[in-house]
Amino acid sequence: MSFKLKTILGIGVIEILLLSILVVSSMSYLTASNEQQLIDRAHTSARLFATMTADAVVATDLATLDALVSKAISNPDLRYIRVRHSSGVVLSQEGQAQDLARAFTADADVSAAMTDQSFDVAHDIDIEGTVFGRIELGLDVGRLQSLLGQAWRHMLGVAAIEVVLVGIFGFMLGRVLTRQLESLRFGARRVAEGGFGVTIDVYGRDELAETAASFNKMSAALAVYSRDLEQARDQAEQKRDRAESVLQEAMDSLSQGVLIVDEHNRIAQVNDAFITLHGVDATALDDRTRRDALYTGIDGDILKRPDGRALIHTRHRLSSGGEVWSDTDITSIMAAEARNRKLERDLMQSQKLESLGTLAGGIAHEINSPLQAITGNLQFASEAVADMLVLLNGLGTDHKQALEKIDFAFLSEELPAALTQSGASVRQVSDIVSAMKEFARPGPRDPAPMNLNEAVSRTLTVCRNSWQGVGELDLVLADDLPDLVAVSADINQLILSVVANAVDAIKAKGPDSGQIRVRTKAVSGGLQLVVEDTGIGMDEAVRTRIFEPFFTTKEVGRGMGQGLAVAYDTVVGKQGGSITV
Repeated sequence: MSFKLKTILGIGVIEILLLSILVVSSMSYLTASNEQQLIDRAHTSARLFATMTADAVVATDLATLDALVSKAISNPDLRYIRVRHSSGVVLSQEGQAQDLARAFTADADVSAAMTDQSFDVAHDIDIEGTVFGRIELGLDVGRLQSLLGQAWRHMLGVAAIEVVLVGIFGFMLGRVLTRQLESLRFGARRVAEGGFGVTIDVYGRDELAETAASFNKMSAALAVYSRDLEQARDQAEQKRDRAESVLQEAMDSLSQGVLIVDEHNRIAQVNDAFITLHGVDATALDDRTRRDALYTGIDGDILKRPDGRALIHTRHRLSSGGEVWSDTDITSIMAAEARNRKLERDLMQSQKLESLGTLAGGIAHEINSPLQAITGNLQFASEAVADMLVLLNGLGTDHKQALEKIDFAFLSEELPAALTQSGASVRQVSDIVSAMKEFARPGPRDPAPMNLNEAVSRTLTVCRNSWQGVGELDLVLADDLPDLVAVSADINQLILSVVANAVDAIKAKGPDSGQIRVRTKAVSGGLQLVVEDTGIGMDEAVRTRIFEPFFTTKEVGRGMGQGLAVAYDTVVGKQGGSITV
Protein backbone atom coordinates (compact mmCIF):
# COMPACT_ATOMS: atom_id res chain seq x y z
CA MET A 1 0.00 0.00 0.00
CA SER A 2 1.47 3.33 -1.11
CA PHE A 3 1.99 6.28 1.17
CA LYS A 4 -0.48 8.29 -0.95
CA LEU A 5 -3.22 5.70 -0.47
CA LYS A 6 -2.42 5.46 3.23
CA THR A 7 -2.75 9.25 3.48
CA ILE A 8 -6.13 9.31 1.70
CA LEU A 9 -7.47 6.39 3.72
CA GLY A 10 -6.24 7.91 6.94
CA ILE A 11 -7.87 11.26 6.28
CA GLY A 12 -11.06 9.49 5.16
CA VAL A 13 -11.24 7.36 8.29
CA ILE A 14 -10.69 10.39 10.51
CA GLU A 15 -13.34 12.39 8.62
CA ILE A 16 -15.87 9.55 8.81
CA LEU A 17 -15.22 9.15 12.51
CA LEU A 18 -15.68 12.88 13.18
CA LEU A 19 -18.78 13.13 10.99
CA SER A 20 -20.28 10.11 12.71
CA ILE A 21 -19.80 11.76 16.06
CA LEU A 22 -21.30 15.02 14.74
CA VAL A 23 -24.30 13.37 13.07
CA VAL A 24 -25.08 11.15 16.02
CA SER A 25 -24.78 13.96 18.55
CA SER A 26 -26.82 16.38 16.38
CA MET A 27 -29.56 13.86 15.76
CA SER A 28 -29.65 12.92 19.40
CA TYR A 29 -30.12 16.58 20.30
CA LEU A 30 -32.70 17.10 17.54
CA THR A 31 -34.68 14.02 18.58
CA ALA A 32 -34.70 14.97 22.24
CA SER A 33 -35.67 18.55 21.41
CA ASN A 34 -38.56 17.56 19.14
CA GLU A 35 -39.83 14.94 21.53
CA GLN A 36 -39.88 17.50 24.35
CA GLN A 37 -41.73 19.97 22.10
CA LEU A 38 -44.27 17.27 21.29
CA ILE A 39 -44.81 16.54 24.98
CA ASP A 40 -45.11 20.23 25.81
CA ARG A 41 -47.54 20.83 22.93
CA ALA A 42 -49.67 17.85 24.00
CA HIS A 43 -49.97 19.06 27.57
CA THR A 44 -50.58 22.66 26.45
CA SER A 45 -53.28 21.57 24.04
CA ALA A 46 -55.00 19.48 26.75
CA ARG A 47 -54.82 22.36 29.21
CA LEU A 48 -56.18 24.92 26.74
CA PHE A 49 -59.01 22.65 25.64
CA ALA A 50 -59.91 21.98 29.28
CA THR A 51 -60.20 25.73 29.82
CA MET A 52 -62.31 26.17 26.70
CA THR A 53 -64.77 23.43 27.62
CA ALA A 54 -65.03 24.10 31.34
CA ASP A 55 -68.30 26.06 31.15
CA ALA A 56 -69.91 23.65 28.72
CA VAL A 57 -68.97 20.67 30.93
CA VAL A 58 -70.35 22.37 34.04
CA ALA A 59 -73.57 23.20 32.20
CA THR A 60 -73.61 19.88 30.43
CA ASP A 61 -74.02 21.73 27.19
CA LEU A 62 -73.43 18.86 24.79
CA ALA A 63 -74.01 20.89 21.63
CA THR A 64 -71.31 23.37 22.60
CA LEU A 65 -68.97 20.52 23.52
CA ASP A 66 -69.51 18.78 20.16
CA ALA A 67 -68.84 22.06 18.36
CA LEU A 68 -65.65 22.66 20.30
CA VAL A 69 -64.44 19.06 19.82
CA SER A 70 -65.13 19.17 16.05
CA LYS A 71 -63.24 22.44 15.74
CA ALA A 72 -60.31 21.11 17.77
CA ILE A 73 -59.99 17.79 15.88
CA SER A 74 -59.38 19.73 12.69
CA ASN A 75 -55.81 20.16 13.98
CA PRO A 76 -53.78 17.65 11.88
CA ASP A 77 -51.54 16.81 14.85
CA LEU A 78 -54.48 15.46 16.90
CA ARG A 79 -55.42 11.83 16.39
CA TYR A 80 -58.44 12.02 18.78
CA ILE A 81 -59.96 14.15 21.54
CA ARG A 82 -62.40 13.07 24.27
CA VAL A 83 -64.32 14.94 27.00
CA ARG A 84 -65.34 12.95 30.08
CA HIS A 85 -67.62 13.90 32.94
CA SER A 86 -66.22 13.53 36.45
CA SER A 87 -68.41 10.44 36.68
CA GLY A 88 -66.50 8.93 33.78
CA VAL A 89 -69.22 9.30 31.20
CA VAL A 90 -67.95 10.44 27.78
CA LEU A 91 -69.63 13.72 26.97
CA SER A 92 -68.08 14.20 23.52
CA GLN A 93 -65.33 12.66 21.39
CA GLU A 94 -63.98 12.63 17.86
CA GLY A 95 -60.99 11.15 16.07
CA GLN A 96 -59.70 7.91 14.55
CA ALA A 97 -61.84 4.92 15.43
CA GLN A 98 -58.96 2.67 16.54
CA ASP A 99 -57.76 5.34 18.96
CA LEU A 100 -61.25 5.89 20.40
CA ALA A 101 -61.80 2.12 20.73
CA ARG A 102 -58.76 1.43 22.89
CA ALA A 103 -58.52 2.10 26.59
CA PHE A 104 -56.91 5.37 27.48
CA THR A 105 -53.43 5.24 29.07
CA ALA A 106 -51.38 8.36 29.54
CA ASP A 107 -47.84 8.14 28.08
CA ALA A 108 -44.91 9.22 30.19
CA ASP A 109 -42.59 9.86 27.21
CA VAL A 110 -42.53 9.60 23.42
CA SER A 111 -40.93 6.14 23.40
CA ALA A 112 -44.06 4.77 25.16
CA ALA A 113 -46.20 6.21 22.32
CA MET A 114 -44.35 4.36 19.56
CA THR A 115 -46.56 1.28 19.89
CA ASP A 116 -49.82 3.01 18.92
CA GLN A 117 -48.18 6.04 17.20
CA SER A 118 -50.16 8.32 19.57
CA PHE A 119 -48.85 10.35 22.50
CA ASP A 120 -51.71 10.20 25.00
CA VAL A 121 -52.18 12.94 27.65
CA ALA A 122 -55.04 13.96 29.97
CA HIS A 123 -55.94 17.14 31.87
CA ASP A 124 -58.57 17.63 34.53
CA ILE A 125 -61.32 20.27 34.18
CA ASP A 126 -60.82 21.99 37.52
CA ILE A 127 -62.77 24.99 38.68
CA GLU A 128 -61.70 26.37 42.04
CA GLY A 129 -60.50 23.01 43.21
CA THR A 130 -63.52 21.03 41.99
CA VAL A 131 -62.92 18.50 39.21
CA PHE A 132 -65.91 18.44 36.82
CA GLY A 133 -64.37 16.31 34.13
CA ARG A 134 -61.25 15.42 32.15
CA ILE A 135 -59.89 16.07 28.68
CA GLU A 136 -58.14 13.10 26.95
CA LEU A 137 -56.31 13.58 23.65
CA GLY A 138 -53.64 11.97 21.57
CA LEU A 139 -50.98 13.69 19.39
CA ASP A 140 -49.74 11.95 16.29
CA VAL A 141 -46.00 10.96 16.67
CA GLY A 142 -45.76 9.77 13.06
CA ARG A 143 -45.08 13.27 11.84
CA LEU A 144 -42.27 13.53 14.38
CA GLN A 145 -40.77 10.28 13.14
CA SER A 146 -41.08 11.42 9.54
CA LEU A 147 -39.38 14.69 10.39
CA LEU A 148 -36.54 12.92 12.21
CA GLY A 149 -36.14 10.48 9.31
CA GLN A 150 -35.84 13.35 6.88
CA ALA A 151 -33.26 14.94 9.17
CA TRP A 152 -31.26 11.67 9.28
CA ARG A 153 -31.30 11.36 5.50
CA HIS A 154 -30.30 14.96 5.03
CA MET A 155 -27.40 14.80 7.46
CA LEU A 156 -26.15 11.47 6.10
CA GLY A 157 -26.27 12.85 2.59
CA VAL A 158 -24.31 15.90 3.62
CA ALA A 159 -21.80 13.64 5.41
CA ALA A 160 -21.43 11.44 2.34
CA ILE A 161 -20.81 14.44 0.13
CA GLU A 162 -18.27 15.72 2.63
CA VAL A 163 -16.46 12.35 2.70
CA VAL A 164 -16.25 12.32 -1.09
CA LEU A 165 -14.92 15.86 -1.09
CA VAL A 166 -12.41 14.95 1.61
CA GLY A 167 -11.28 11.97 -0.49
CA ILE A 168 -10.81 14.20 -3.54
CA PHE A 169 -8.95 16.84 -1.59
CA GLY A 170 -6.96 14.11 0.21
CA PHE A 171 -5.94 12.62 -3.14
CA MET A 172 -4.80 16.03 -4.32
CA LEU A 173 -2.97 16.64 -1.04
CA GLY A 174 -1.39 13.17 -1.22
CA ARG A 175 -0.03 13.92 -4.67
CA VAL A 176 1.47 17.12 -3.38
CA LEU A 177 2.92 15.46 -0.28
CA THR A 178 4.22 12.32 -2.00
CA ARG A 179 5.81 14.11 -4.94
CA GLN A 180 8.89 14.71 -2.81
CA LEU A 181 8.74 11.15 -1.44
CA GLU A 182 8.65 9.77 -4.99
CA SER A 183 11.80 11.72 -5.72
CA LEU A 184 13.41 10.35 -2.56
CA ARG A 185 12.45 6.79 -3.50
CA PHE A 186 13.88 7.23 -6.98
CA GLY A 187 17.11 8.64 -5.60
CA ALA A 188 17.42 5.92 -2.95
CA ARG A 189 17.00 3.22 -5.61
CA ARG A 190 19.74 4.82 -7.73
CA VAL A 191 22.08 4.98 -4.74
CA ALA A 192 21.31 1.36 -3.85
CA GLU A 193 22.28 0.40 -7.41
CA GLY A 194 25.63 2.13 -6.95
CA GLY A 195 24.81 5.52 -8.40
CA PHE A 196 26.59 7.51 -5.72
CA GLY A 197 26.32 11.27 -6.25
CA VAL A 198 22.83 11.27 -7.80
CA THR A 199 20.64 14.23 -6.76
CA ILE A 200 16.91 14.84 -6.71
CA ASP A 201 14.75 17.97 -7.08
CA VAL A 202 13.77 19.82 -3.92
CA TYR A 203 10.20 21.14 -3.71
CA GLY A 204 9.22 23.74 -1.16
CA ARG A 205 10.74 24.48 2.22
CA ASP A 206 9.02 21.96 4.49
CA GLU A 207 10.45 18.95 6.32
CA LEU A 208 10.30 16.77 3.22
CA ALA A 209 12.25 19.39 1.31
CA GLU A 210 14.85 19.42 4.09
CA THR A 211 14.99 15.62 3.92
CA ALA A 212 15.51 15.79 0.13
CA ALA A 213 18.30 18.33 0.60
CA SER A 214 19.91 16.08 3.23
CA PHE A 215 19.63 13.16 0.81
CA ASN A 216 21.50 15.13 -1.85
CA LYS A 217 24.25 15.91 0.68
CA MET A 218 24.41 12.25 1.73
CA SER A 219 24.62 11.11 -1.90
CA ALA A 220 27.43 13.56 -2.58
CA ALA A 221 29.27 12.38 0.56
CA LEU A 222 28.80 8.76 -0.50
CA ALA A 223 30.29 9.58 -3.88
CA VAL A 224 33.36 11.05 -2.19
CA TYR A 225 33.57 8.11 0.20
CA SER A 226 33.23 5.67 -2.70
CA ARG A 227 36.10 7.32 -4.55
CA ASP A 228 38.23 7.29 -1.39
CA LEU A 229 37.32 3.66 -0.74
CA GLU A 230 38.21 2.68 -4.29
CA GLN A 231 41.57 4.39 -3.94
CA ALA A 232 42.14 2.73 -0.54
CA ARG A 233 41.26 -0.66 -2.03
CA ASP A 234 43.70 -0.15 -4.88
CA GLN A 235 46.39 0.86 -2.39
CA ALA A 236 45.54 -2.13 -0.17
CA GLU A 237 45.82 -4.49 -3.13
CA GLN A 238 49.18 -2.98 -4.03
CA LYS A 239 50.34 -3.35 -0.41
CA ARG A 240 49.02 -6.91 -0.32
CA ASP A 241 50.93 -7.76 -3.47
CA ARG A 242 54.08 -6.23 -1.97
CA ALA A 243 53.44 -8.05 1.35
CA GLU A 244 52.99 -11.36 -0.44
CA SER A 245 56.19 -10.74 -2.36
CA VAL A 246 58.06 -9.89 0.86
CA LEU A 247 56.51 -12.89 2.61
CA GLN A 248 57.57 -15.22 -0.18
CA GLU A 249 61.11 -13.80 -0.13
CA ALA A 250 61.23 -14.17 3.65
CA MET A 251 59.96 -17.74 3.47
CA ASP A 252 62.48 -18.62 0.75
CA SER A 253 65.26 -17.28 2.98
CA LEU A 254 64.37 -19.73 5.75
CA SER A 255 66.20 -23.00 6.15
CA GLN A 256 63.01 -24.51 7.48
CA GLY A 257 60.45 -25.86 5.04
CA VAL A 258 57.20 -23.86 5.33
CA LEU A 259 53.87 -24.68 3.69
CA ILE A 260 50.68 -22.63 4.20
CA VAL A 261 47.28 -24.09 3.29
CA ASP A 262 43.97 -22.20 3.39
CA GLU A 263 40.70 -23.24 5.02
CA HIS A 264 39.90 -25.36 1.94
CA ASN A 265 43.23 -27.23 2.24
CA ARG A 266 44.60 -25.53 -0.86
CA ILE A 267 48.20 -24.34 -1.15
CA ALA A 268 48.52 -20.65 -0.26
CA GLN A 269 52.32 -20.34 0.12
CA VAL A 270 55.28 -22.72 -0.02
CA ASN A 271 59.00 -21.96 0.14
CA ASP A 272 61.94 -23.49 -1.67
CA ALA A 273 63.26 -25.20 1.48
CA PHE A 274 60.06 -27.26 1.78
CA ILE A 275 60.35 -28.45 -1.83
CA THR A 276 64.05 -29.25 -1.35
CA LEU A 277 63.54 -31.14 1.94
CA HIS A 278 60.92 -33.41 0.42
CA GLY A 279 62.38 -33.58 -3.07
CA VAL A 280 59.08 -32.92 -4.86
CA ASP A 281 57.91 -30.58 -7.56
CA ALA A 282 55.79 -27.61 -6.48
CA THR A 283 52.90 -28.70 -8.69
CA ALA A 284 52.73 -32.05 -6.85
CA LEU A 285 51.81 -30.25 -3.63
CA ASP A 286 48.49 -29.13 -5.13
CA ASP A 287 47.33 -32.76 -4.94
CA ARG A 288 46.15 -33.24 -1.36
CA THR A 289 46.64 -37.02 -1.47
CA ARG A 290 50.22 -36.74 -2.70
CA ARG A 291 50.91 -33.97 -0.19
CA ASP A 292 49.69 -36.07 2.74
CA ALA A 293 51.67 -39.06 1.43
CA LEU A 294 54.88 -37.15 2.19
CA TYR A 295 54.26 -37.87 5.90
CA THR A 296 53.57 -41.57 5.65
CA GLY A 297 55.21 -43.41 8.55
CA ILE A 298 55.71 -40.30 10.69
CA ASP A 299 56.34 -41.16 14.34
CA GLY A 300 54.89 -38.45 16.53
CA ASP A 301 56.53 -35.25 15.26
CA ILE A 302 59.58 -37.00 13.74
CA LEU A 303 59.61 -37.97 10.05
CA LYS A 304 62.40 -40.29 8.91
CA ARG A 305 63.28 -39.72 5.26
CA PRO A 306 64.46 -42.65 3.07
CA ASP A 307 67.85 -40.94 2.64
CA GLY A 308 68.43 -41.14 6.41
CA ARG A 309 67.54 -37.57 7.24
CA ALA A 310 65.20 -36.80 10.15
CA LEU A 311 62.64 -33.99 9.97
CA ILE A 312 60.58 -32.56 12.84
CA HIS A 313 57.11 -31.66 11.62
CA THR A 314 54.77 -29.15 13.29
CA ARG A 315 51.39 -27.76 12.32
CA HIS A 316 49.83 -24.52 13.58
CA ARG A 317 46.16 -23.75 12.92
CA LEU A 318 45.39 -20.24 11.73
CA SER A 319 42.43 -18.17 12.91
CA SER A 320 41.17 -18.07 9.31
CA GLY A 321 40.86 -21.86 9.30
CA GLY A 322 44.05 -22.71 7.42
CA GLU A 323 47.29 -24.25 8.70
CA VAL A 324 51.02 -23.53 8.64
CA TRP A 325 53.21 -26.62 8.19
CA SER A 326 56.83 -26.36 9.28
CA ASP A 327 59.53 -29.00 8.65
CA THR A 328 62.99 -28.69 10.17
CA ASP A 329 65.99 -30.90 9.34
CA ILE A 330 67.19 -32.25 12.69
CA THR A 331 69.62 -34.83 11.36
CA SER A 332 72.57 -33.02 12.97
CA ILE A 333 70.59 -32.70 16.20
CA MET A 334 69.92 -36.44 16.20
CA ALA A 335 73.63 -37.07 15.72
CA ALA A 336 74.38 -34.77 18.64
CA GLU A 337 71.81 -36.67 20.68
CA ALA A 338 73.63 -39.91 19.88
CA ARG A 339 76.83 -38.35 21.15
CA ASN A 340 74.97 -37.28 24.27
CA ARG A 341 73.82 -40.85 24.80
CA LYS A 342 77.45 -41.98 24.63
CA LEU A 343 78.31 -39.33 27.19
CA GLU A 344 75.42 -40.60 29.30
CA ARG A 345 76.85 -44.11 29.16
CA ASP A 346 80.18 -42.72 30.29
CA LEU A 347 78.39 -41.03 33.16
CA MET A 348 76.70 -44.32 33.95
CA GLN A 349 80.09 -45.95 34.21
CA SER A 350 81.22 -43.13 36.46
CA GLN A 351 78.11 -43.66 38.59
CA LYS A 352 78.88 -47.36 38.72
CA LEU A 353 82.37 -46.65 39.99
CA GLU A 354 80.84 -44.34 42.57
CA SER A 355 78.48 -47.11 43.61
CA LEU A 356 81.34 -49.56 43.88
CA GLY A 357 83.11 -47.14 46.16
CA THR A 358 79.98 -47.00 48.32
CA LEU A 359 79.87 -50.77 48.33
CA ALA A 360 83.43 -50.98 49.42
CA GLY A 361 82.61 -49.14 52.63
CA GLY A 362 79.61 -51.34 53.19
CA ILE A 363 81.60 -54.50 52.60
CA ALA A 364 84.24 -53.36 55.02
CA HIS A 365 81.52 -52.91 57.63
CA GLU A 366 80.05 -56.31 56.85
CA ILE A 367 83.45 -58.00 57.12
CA ASN A 368 84.20 -56.22 60.40
CA SER A 369 81.05 -57.51 62.16
CA PRO A 370 81.72 -61.25 61.69
CA LEU A 371 85.43 -60.74 62.39
CA GLN A 372 84.57 -59.24 65.78
CA ALA A 373 82.52 -62.31 66.56
CA ILE A 374 85.35 -64.55 65.43
CA THR A 375 87.83 -62.64 67.55
CA GLY A 376 85.68 -62.87 70.67
CA ASN A 377 84.97 -66.53 70.20
CA LEU A 378 88.59 -67.35 69.54
CA GLN A 379 89.63 -65.44 72.70
CA PHE A 380 87.04 -67.39 74.65
CA ALA A 381 88.35 -70.65 73.20
CA SER A 382 91.91 -69.68 74.09
CA GLU A 383 91.05 -69.00 77.71
CA ALA A 384 89.15 -72.27 77.91
CA VAL A 385 92.09 -74.18 76.52
CA ALA A 386 94.38 -72.49 79.05
CA ASP A 387 92.12 -73.53 81.89
CA MET A 388 91.99 -77.07 80.57
CA LEU A 389 95.80 -77.13 80.51
CA VAL A 390 95.90 -75.97 84.10
CA LEU A 391 93.44 -78.68 84.92
CA LEU A 392 95.47 -81.31 83.19
CA ASN A 393 98.64 -80.19 84.91
CA GLY A 394 96.97 -80.14 88.32
CA LEU A 395 95.15 -83.42 88.23
CA GLY A 396 95.54 -85.22 91.49
CA THR A 397 93.52 -86.94 94.10
CA ASP A 398 91.01 -84.14 94.15
CA HIS A 399 90.01 -84.60 90.43
CA LYS A 400 86.34 -83.81 90.90
CA GLN A 401 87.00 -80.59 92.74
CA ALA A 402 89.30 -79.39 90.00
CA LEU A 403 86.66 -79.92 87.33
CA GLU A 404 84.14 -77.96 89.29
CA LYS A 405 86.61 -75.18 89.78
CA ILE A 406 86.99 -74.53 86.01
CA ASP A 407 83.26 -75.14 85.36
CA PHE A 408 84.08 -78.03 83.10
CA ALA A 409 80.40 -78.68 82.36
CA PHE A 410 79.90 -75.13 81.02
CA LEU A 411 83.08 -75.36 78.97
CA SER A 412 82.14 -78.64 77.51
CA GLU A 413 78.76 -77.10 76.34
CA GLU A 414 79.72 -73.59 75.19
CA LEU A 415 83.12 -74.25 73.64
CA PRO A 416 81.74 -76.30 70.73
CA ALA A 417 78.97 -73.71 70.16
CA ALA A 418 81.47 -70.87 70.10
CA LEU A 419 83.61 -72.68 67.61
CA THR A 420 80.52 -73.38 65.46
CA GLN A 421 79.46 -69.72 65.51
CA SER A 422 82.97 -68.71 64.54
CA GLY A 423 82.80 -71.02 61.58
CA ALA A 424 79.44 -69.59 60.49
CA SER A 425 80.79 -66.06 60.71
CA VAL A 426 83.79 -67.04 58.67
CA ARG A 427 81.46 -68.53 56.02
CA GLN A 428 79.35 -65.34 56.03
CA VAL A 429 82.50 -63.34 55.36
CA SER A 430 83.33 -65.73 52.58
CA ASP A 431 79.83 -65.34 51.02
CA ILE A 432 80.01 -61.57 51.16
CA VAL A 433 83.43 -61.50 49.60
CA SER A 434 82.27 -63.90 46.89
CA ALA A 435 79.19 -61.81 46.15
CA MET A 436 81.30 -58.68 46.02
CA LYS A 437 83.69 -60.27 43.58
CA GLU A 438 80.82 -61.48 41.42
CA PHE A 439 79.08 -58.09 41.54
CA ALA A 440 82.12 -55.92 40.94
CA ARG A 441 83.96 -57.96 38.37
CA PRO A 442 83.84 -56.49 34.84
CA GLY A 443 82.36 -59.57 33.16
CA PRO A 444 81.38 -59.73 29.48
CA ARG A 445 79.87 -56.59 27.92
CA ASP A 446 77.81 -58.58 25.48
CA PRO A 447 74.35 -59.84 26.47
CA ALA A 448 74.40 -63.42 27.74
CA PRO A 449 71.90 -65.72 29.50
CA MET A 450 71.75 -65.05 33.24
CA ASN A 451 69.51 -65.89 36.22
CA LEU A 452 67.52 -62.90 37.54
CA ASN A 453 67.01 -64.47 40.99
CA GLU A 454 70.76 -64.96 41.42
CA ALA A 455 71.37 -61.33 40.42
CA VAL A 456 68.77 -60.12 42.96
CA SER A 457 70.19 -62.27 45.79
CA ARG A 458 73.75 -61.30 44.98
CA THR A 459 73.00 -57.56 44.88
CA LEU A 460 70.92 -57.61 48.10
CA THR A 461 73.80 -59.41 49.83
CA VAL A 462 76.31 -56.84 48.66
CA CYS A 463 74.17 -53.86 49.76
CA ARG A 464 73.00 -55.50 53.01
CA ASN A 465 74.63 -52.72 55.03
CA SER A 466 72.44 -50.07 53.33
CA TRP A 467 69.05 -51.67 54.01
CA GLN A 468 69.67 -53.81 57.11
CA GLY A 469 69.73 -50.87 59.47
CA VAL A 470 66.73 -49.16 57.83
CA GLY A 471 64.05 -51.84 57.64
CA GLU A 472 63.32 -55.44 57.03
CA LEU A 473 63.49 -57.15 53.67
CA ASP A 474 60.55 -59.11 52.26
CA LEU A 475 62.01 -61.20 49.44
CA VAL A 476 59.90 -63.50 47.26
CA LEU A 477 61.70 -65.06 44.29
CA ALA A 478 59.66 -67.11 41.84
CA ASP A 479 60.90 -70.62 41.09
CA ASP A 480 61.91 -71.83 37.64
CA LEU A 481 62.39 -68.39 36.11
CA PRO A 482 63.60 -68.49 32.50
CA ASP A 483 67.03 -67.03 31.82
CA LEU A 484 67.32 -63.34 31.06
CA VAL A 485 69.57 -62.43 28.15
CA ALA A 486 71.34 -59.29 29.31
CA VAL A 487 74.63 -57.80 30.49
CA SER A 488 74.89 -58.97 34.10
CA ALA A 489 76.72 -55.83 35.22
CA ASP A 490 73.85 -53.67 33.91
CA ILE A 491 71.23 -55.77 35.73
CA ASN A 492 73.27 -55.64 38.96
CA GLN A 493 73.48 -51.86 38.68
CA LEU A 494 69.75 -51.66 37.91
CA ILE A 495 68.79 -53.61 41.06
CA LEU A 496 71.23 -51.66 43.21
CA SER A 497 69.89 -48.28 41.98
CA VAL A 498 66.23 -49.16 42.61
CA VAL A 499 66.90 -50.66 46.07
CA ALA A 500 69.07 -47.67 47.01
CA ASN A 501 66.20 -45.38 46.01
CA ALA A 502 63.85 -47.38 48.26
CA VAL A 503 66.28 -47.12 51.19
CA ASP A 504 66.55 -43.33 50.75
CA ALA A 505 62.74 -43.04 50.65
CA ILE A 506 62.41 -44.93 53.94
CA LYS A 507 65.14 -42.85 55.58
CA ALA A 508 63.39 -39.62 54.48
CA LYS A 509 60.16 -40.73 56.14
CA GLY A 510 61.58 -40.96 59.65
CA PRO A 511 63.28 -43.18 62.22
CA ASP A 512 60.58 -45.88 62.26
CA SER A 513 61.58 -49.15 60.71
CA GLY A 514 60.28 -49.59 57.15
CA GLN A 515 59.97 -52.48 54.76
CA ILE A 516 61.34 -53.21 51.30
CA ARG A 517 59.47 -55.82 49.25
CA VAL A 518 61.21 -57.41 46.30
CA ARG A 519 59.38 -59.81 43.96
CA THR A 520 60.31 -61.65 40.81
CA LYS A 521 57.94 -63.56 38.55
CA ALA A 522 57.49 -64.70 34.99
CA VAL A 523 54.95 -62.79 32.90
CA SER A 524 53.72 -63.11 29.36
CA GLY A 525 56.64 -62.36 27.08
CA GLY A 526 59.28 -61.76 29.74
CA LEU A 527 60.20 -61.33 33.40
CA GLN A 528 58.99 -58.88 36.02
CA LEU A 529 60.90 -57.37 38.93
CA VAL A 530 58.85 -55.48 41.53
CA VAL A 531 60.48 -53.31 44.24
CA GLU A 532 58.17 -51.64 46.80
CA ASP A 533 58.93 -49.61 49.90
CA THR A 534 57.03 -47.97 52.74
CA GLY A 535 58.98 -44.73 52.43
CA ILE A 536 57.94 -41.13 52.03
CA GLY A 537 56.64 -41.51 48.48
CA MET A 538 56.60 -38.74 45.88
CA ASP A 539 54.15 -36.22 44.46
CA GLU A 540 53.08 -36.01 40.81
CA ALA A 541 55.63 -33.32 39.91
CA VAL A 542 58.52 -35.51 41.14
CA ARG A 543 57.06 -38.73 39.73
CA THR A 544 57.01 -37.37 36.20
CA ARG A 545 60.73 -36.44 36.34
CA ILE A 546 62.45 -39.25 38.23
CA PHE A 547 63.91 -40.79 35.07
CA GLU A 548 65.43 -37.50 33.86
CA PRO A 549 69.24 -37.50 33.95
CA PHE A 550 70.70 -35.38 36.78
CA PHE A 551 67.29 -34.87 38.42
CA THR A 552 67.39 -35.53 42.16
CA THR A 553 65.56 -34.45 45.31
CA LYS A 554 68.57 -35.17 47.53
CA GLU A 555 70.80 -32.52 48.95
CA VAL A 556 74.05 -31.65 47.21
CA GLY A 557 76.72 -34.30 47.64
CA ARG A 558 74.35 -37.26 48.16
CA GLY A 559 73.74 -38.15 44.54
CA MET A 560 74.05 -37.08 40.93
CA GLY A 561 70.51 -37.96 39.85
CA GLN A 562 71.73 -40.72 37.53
CA GLY A 563 70.62 -43.92 39.32
CA LEU A 564 67.04 -44.14 38.05
CA ALA A 565 68.00 -42.58 34.69
CA VAL A 566 70.51 -45.43 34.21
CA ALA A 567 67.88 -47.94 35.34
CA TYR A 568 65.44 -46.56 32.75
CA ASP A 569 68.04 -46.76 30.00
CA THR A 570 68.88 -50.36 30.97
CA VAL A 571 65.28 -51.57 30.95
CA VAL A 572 63.80 -49.51 28.12
CA GLY A 573 66.79 -48.69 25.95
CA LYS A 574 68.83 -51.90 26.21
CA GLN A 575 66.28 -54.56 27.10
CA GLY A 576 63.26 -53.15 25.25
CA GLY A 577 61.15 -53.43 28.40
CA SER A 578 59.11 -50.94 30.41
CA ILE A 579 59.20 -49.29 33.84
CA THR A 580 56.04 -48.23 35.66
CA VAL A 581 55.93 -46.23 38.89
